Amino acid sequence: MNHQTNKNRLYEALGQIVVSFKALEQALEAIIYCCMEISPAQVRILMNSMSFSTKVTTMESLLRELHAGDELGKLSITLQEFIERCTYCERQRNEWVRSYWIPELEADAGMVRRLSSQLVSGDAELALEIIHLAELESFVLCLNATVTYLQAFHHKLFLSFERVQGPEHFQRYLRTQLCVGNDAC
Repeated sequence: MNHQTNKNRLYEALGQIVVSFKALEQALEAIIYCCMEISPAQVRILMNSMSFSTKVTTMESLLRELHAGDELGKLSITLQEFIERCTYCERQRNEWVRSYWIPELEADAGMVRRLSSQLVSGDAELALEIIHLAELESFVLCLNATVTYLQAFHHKLFLSFERVQGPEHFQRYLRTQLCVGNDAC
């Protein structure tokens, strides 16, 4: 019974990580879009070709450029913390999602196994590692909190400086469909 419960919790946690990370990516896109004065279609095309880390860098440079003449004060510290947290989230998401999980092996309740590559005497070897499912589930909470904080940061930027569009403008961006060639949109 533990085996099936662990397997279900693993797949649920991995699915939630993917969905929550996409929400984090969209929160970054919202800030980028609301900093730019171009059409939603142009930004959608631009965002499609960007990696997550490029979106983080773009958000930072746009915000610093918009506020170059002003002292951001505590918001500058907050921005730097978001950059570090986004970098951590991407690294951790990649590690969890790109792992080779082996939920079929018998494990105690709340634990699963995965293959991991470890350096031993300069050589890479595969090892079976036990992971507590609570780690993955906690990471989902971390991702969701980051999304919430980033959205609040966007709102604070809008209210404090009025140099970025409000978060509600992002809905227009989300509704914009990408069309290629002769696609009927």
